[in-house]
Amino acid sequence: MKSILRTLPALLALAFLLNSCGGGGSSFVDPLNSSGSLEILVSKESVPEFAWIEGTLIQSITVHSLFNGTTNQMLWGYSNIARDSLVVISGAESLVVYGALSPVVYGVTLPGVKLTAGDASLLQRGVRYRVTVVSSGEESFTEWQVP
Repeated sequence: MKSILRTLPALLALAFLLNSCGGGGSSFVDPLNSSGSLEILVSKESVPEFAWIEGTLIQSITVHSLFNGTTNQMLWGYSNIARDSLVVISGAESLVVYGALSPVVYGVTLPGVKLTAGDASLLQRGVRYRVTVVSSGEESFTEWQVP
């Protein structure tokens, strides 16, 4: 059991990478700019799906429009997320950690979580946006344009 728990993070990371590679073309946009330790993938749809390494919990997610390189308006977001729980069992001890797991879809209501801001207005083709997540107290973001 201990050996499975030690290899689980590596297996989850491998499964995530294989899943995100897909077949022919990538199903994710190329980021225009990004920062932070957590890589956020954004799907190519006009109602995008946001993904990050499987098993990583986030405590907040927001989407802003950008104007002249700075955040303009918050379109949608959640903070203090305590929706999904991940139970880690090590020997006789268990730990429950709360947060949202990947993926999260823009505009979709997270059960039991109060929307912080925004009404998830339609994203416009060619407009630049920023998705920001906080995981373990660290902020990461990715900027993209809807193709």
